[in-house]
Amino acid sequence: MDLIQRIRFDIGFSLAAVLSLRSGDTNTGLEEFSKACLFGVRCLEILELKRFPVGYDEIYKLSNQVVSQPKYLGTIESAYSLRNDAKSVEVDTIFENISLLNFIEQRIIAAFDANGDQILA
Repeated sequence: MDLIQRIRFDIGFSLAAVLSLRSGDTNTGLEEFSKACLFGVRCLEILELKRFPVGYDEIYKLSNQVVSQPKYLGTIESAYSLRNDAKSVEVDTIFENISLLNFIEQRIIAAFDANGDQILA
C-alpha cells in the first residue's frame, strides 16, 4: 500500500514539473521531473527486486533490471543526467515521465491485486 501511495505522489510531482516549466520556472520543473522519475523507479525496484536503493546513483544502476522499454530507459537516463549537472531535457521527456510513472503504478497495483498488502523487505 505504501508503494501505491508513493507512486501516486510521484505522479503528482511529475505533473507539478509540467506546471513549473509552463510558468517559466525551469529550475524547479527540472528538479521535480528528476526526483519524480527516479523515486518512481525506486518504487518499482522495491517491489520487484525487494531492495531499497538509497541515493540517485543506486536507483539508476538498478533501473535497467526493472525497466526494459527503450523510451522509458531514455527518460530515466535524462532524469539521472539532471542529477549530475545536465542543464536541460527535451520537453517530450517530461511528458514521457508521466507515462513511465503510470506504467509503474499499473505494475504496483497488479502486484497488490495479486498478493494483497505485504511486507516486501
